[in-house]
Amino acid sequence: MSLFPTDYLFSKASHMSIPLGATFELSPICNLNCKMCYVRMNKKQVDELGGLKTADEWLDMARQCKEAGSLYLLLTGGEPFFYKDFKYLFTELKKMGFIISINSNGTLLDDDMIDWLIENPPNKINITMYGASNETYKRLCNSSDGYDKVTYAIRKLKKAGITIVINVSLTPDNIEDYEKILKFSREVDVSLRPTSYMFPPVRRDKDSIGHNSRFSPQQAGINTVKTEIDKKGLDKFCENAKLIQDGIEDACKEIESGIYKDGKPVSCRAGNSIFWINWEGKMTACGMMSEPIVTYPFEEGFKKSWDKVTKKVKEIKVLKECYNCKYNKICRPCLAMCVAETGDMNKKPEYICEMQKTMIKESMKICEQNT
Repeated sequence: MSLFPTDYLFSKASHMSIPLGATFELSPICNLNCKMCYVRMNKKQVDELGGLKTADEWLDMARQCKEAGSLYLLLTGGEPFFYKDFKYLFTELKKMGFIISINSNGTLLDDDMIDWLIENPPNKINITMYGASNETYKRLCNSSDGYDKVTYAIRKLKKAGITIVINVSLTPDNIEDYEKILKFSREVDVSLRPTSYMFPPVRRDKDSIGHNSRFSPQQAGINTVKTEIDKKGLDKFCENAKLIQDGIEDACKEIESGIYKDGKPVSCRAGNSIFWINWEGKMTACGMMSEPIVTYPFEEGFKKSWDKVTKKVKEIKVLKECYNCKYNKICRPCLAMCVAETGDMNKKPEYICEMQKTMIKESMKICEQNT
């Protein structure tokens, strides 16, 4: 199967350890207070830890990233539109030639901000919807009018021709709204990207390892299969599901060969071609990991920090217990998940195992019924 142009670029960048994709987490401060958030802090907490980086500090960092090969830049938070110098920062970053995407909850996108975005369009805005009513937003995010605000923003941005993706974080608190969110996305003709897996918020609370306001792994697996069918259609989904058996057979051959008996190198983009710099100025391979790979680019310079991260990633092996499992080609065990679920990148994340097994079982059952 041929790669999309961006996939090809990232594949080449990973091979050459070029930091093609950057994420700047401008702030952990947000106007919402969602139950499952992994990062949110209030201004007092931020100030006690030294405060936010200025726009000019981020711009200096961006120049260093650019020199090292960065092209794609994601601005996130917290809520990035809550960052006081967002417009200035975005404008200057765009002048540098970055292809910029933004993660947002969408509730701060009033007429003035939307008009400004129309004049200064990003490559894409990823807007997360948390429900299909103001009541759900109040229950889940402590916002009494969040639904009205986000749907207004999506409609107006779409009409203006700005590329949007709707993300949906599905939890027991909003699962009953999913069908309505799906209907809304189709009505406005915007891609929907739902997820039923919620990372434990270990960055915010180290005692939350393995816990979040989320489904059982079995229910998360069932929900994931349903949302994938909604996205792809049943026939296409079942075409892809046929590859599951191929993946199991390939994994069994690898296990028999012993090629990864001591574990497998990190194969995702994290620390190979992408990185994350959080609001405190710490660089990690992935935003879901606060350890074990942390460097300090604002103190030692970007290039030195990136070299440390990519060197460490190349030394790490994904735990051998997972790569001696016949499902490893389908599950694709993730170090960030291991850390979030167990507190240790060398321990098997049982939640993920159960979720993936349920997904495989459910997929095969549905597709057998469809033949």
